[in-house]
Amino acid sequence: MTHHTLEMAAIVAAILTLGGGLVAIYKPIRKLLGRLETLEAELEKQQTEVMTSKDARVVLLGGVLACLEGLQEQGCNGSVVETSAVIRQFLLEQARK
Repeated sequence: MTHHTLEMAAIVAAILTLGGGLVAIYKPIRKLLGRLETLEAELEKQQTEVMTSKDARVVLLGGVLACLEGLQEQGCNGSVVETSAVIRQFLLEQARK
């Protein structure tokens, strides 16, 4: 009978030890998962900002091109013509991507 009681006590102790170990592991893992979720949300926000910024730069570049075309119509040549061509080429390449 005593041998049976000792076996039961050993089993209960093993279960409690495993349970305590699982609790000790669970808290840091939960903390890491929370940090990972925060990082994923921040990454998504940054990707949205990058795309918005890219769109805004294309609009601004289009405005610069329009200004250069206006200068060209008024007779300004040289770097105005060259820069207009470079911007047009860049915008065409970006449209193909």
